[in-house]
Amino acid sequence: MDDLNSGVKHEKIYFYAALLLGIALVKGLFQYLTRWVLIGISREIEFDLRNDLFRKLESLSYDY
Repeated sequence: MDDLNSGVKHEKIYFYAALLLGIALVKGLFQYLTRWVLIGISREIEFDLRNDLFRKLESLSYDY
């Protein structure tokens, strides 16, 4: 805020804009990696649950 009163140079504005852009890119990368990991884990859990259910259904008698 002090820079706004005394005059801002273009270099400082470009620096802060680049800093904000860099932070946004890093945040986006981490969000992508987090979703990639979570979706991968959820698919493995889904696969295991489906196989457990199928194994249980196979062990039941035909009358059931």
